[in-house]
Amino acid sequence: MSRYIVLLAILCSLAALFGCTESGTTGPDKSSDGSQLLGLANARTLEYLQTDTVTSFVPQYQVTVTSTDVKVHVTGSDPDWVISIGDRPAINLKVTDPYILQNGYWRPIGNTDTLIYFADPAIVLKRSVQGSVSWKTYTPMYSNGSTESRLVLYNSYFGFYQSKAFVSKEQLLIPAGAFSASRFDVDLFLDRTDSLAVASATEYYAPGVGLAKLVFEGQGLKRVLSLTKYY
Repeated sequence: MSRYIVLLAILCSLAALFGCTESGTTGPDKSSDGSQLLGLANARTLEYLQTDTVTSFVPQYQVTVTSTDVKVHVTGSDPDWVISIGDRPAINLKVTDPYILQNGYWRPIGNTDTLIYFADPAIVLKRSVQGSVSWKTYTPMYSNGSTESRLVLYNSYFGFYQSKAFVSKEQLLIPAGAFSASRFDVDLFLDRTDSLAVASATEYYAPGVGLAKLVFEGQGLKRVLSLTKYY
């Protein structure tokens, strides 16, 4: 009888160990909430090193590398948040259930920054990351009031149709420190019906901190955004 009790105890332990996680899921911890992953906290400042590698084939093969420091500010409170790049507002987020939405963005009109709302807000993250599957979204092209263009800015991909999925939790070592980060893979398309991605991105979110690293590749550009400091 004692052997059966021991066997039962082992099976229960294994069930407890493996029952909390599934392939491609996070597990029942705080990072399973997309809002926690975004690290939305009023007066939060995040500093990044942005490195762009541009490959050009016209008129001849050429590679240029530029690095800049980017400072991102988070202000607001639930459910509305403003993401500023440098000293200018750039993205408006709204926390809902079950999504965190990119509800609009600022563009200059004359000498003022005007908030432009989306008719169909782009999904930045799902609130429940655990067990989530790929979802699709679209962010309209960025406009400065006279022209429109595709643009990679922070965790936004203006002008692209996107397919986004949680992949796994990974150990991430960057200048800001070591994190157990949630990784999302993003495929970017020019048209809703396209099956071949023209670019891709990998996003890493550290719970309670926010976007820790972003790697974008496509159309001759590789952009790496790495968190160097947050407070």
